[in-house]
Amino acid sequence: MRFFLQLILILSCLQLSQAQNTNIKGRVVDENSEPLPYAHLLFQNYAIGTTSNAEGYFAFSIPDSLRNEKVRVSYVGFHSKIARIENIAGRDVKLIPKKEDLDEVLLKQILKNKSYTYRPGWRNGTIGFGNLNAGLYPSQIAVFYPKPDKFDASCYLEEVRVYFFKTTEQWQRSSKFRLHIYNVDENGKPGEDLLKNLIVERDPGESSIDVELLKEKISIPEDGIFIGVEHLFIKENQFTEARNYYINDSLVAQDFELVKYAPVFKGVLMDEAEDAWFYGPLGWQKISELELSHEAFDSKIPLPAFRVKITD
Repeated sequence: MRFFLQLILILSCLQLSQAQNTNIKGRVVDENSEPLPYAHLLFQNYAIGTTSNAEGYFAFSIPDSLRNEKVRVSYVGFHSKIARIENIAGRDVKLIPKKEDLDEVLLKQILKNKSYTYRPGWRNGTIGFGNLNAGLYPSQIAVFYPKPDKFDASCYLEEVRVYFFKTTEQWQRSSKFRLHIYNVDENGKPGEDLLKNLIVERDPGESSIDVELLKEKISIPEDGIFIGVEHLFIKENQFTEARNYYINDSLVAQDFELVKYAPVFKGVLMDEAEDAWFYGPLGWQKISELELSHEAFDSKIPLPAFRVKITD
């Protein structure tokens, strides 16, 4: 990914001169000044971002030239806020909760008479799905699943299995990530999150996790759902990866240690993947439209691997 490699080089040069950088610290809180753990912070026009920690505190280093740029601060179930860096440094960023829909709620009994399972297509091989952005900002990846035809009436999300890819640097360490369940917006992209803020912890050496969701009573809409995972840029998820980087077949950085964030999700390689999406500074984009030129992909499209169980 040429764009990301160039950014890595630029950022590494900036890090050589701390005098040109500004350390930004703050905290994300709710309207009662209670901390919001693992909030998402992302520059609007630059591939830079971070995640607040368990106490809502965030910190990152940026070049002085970005002090007037804007950052989007978001949290599940709250209205996002866009603010200039200079206006959040050393301060609490207060987010306002979204009003819950008070319309009539139809309580339906979950029968579990029927079931349907979406399984990953392993036949084309597997791939590690780490930070597609080279560890520059917390991103999300999501896959669309239609409502199965066998359900004439309501059906519910029962369980999601998330798979992990083994790499030496991060396999034997615990890590946390956020699971998302989105509805489909008017443009066919991931829309509102149907799941409350759910942080999942992976134990060292764990190859998969089954997340039980029946208690959440998430009814599958007629136009389907998106299932997504979000990397959290927190200290306990950090690991370093030493690699050689090339531009136009020329070595530009040897054994460059890049900070990345666990876990590495397991993905599958597909000839076509119109239903996989990536969230970054430009919003939601189809993974098939990203510049993913890596020999490991073998001209195929990487797709996150989930096993999804649905019941009535």
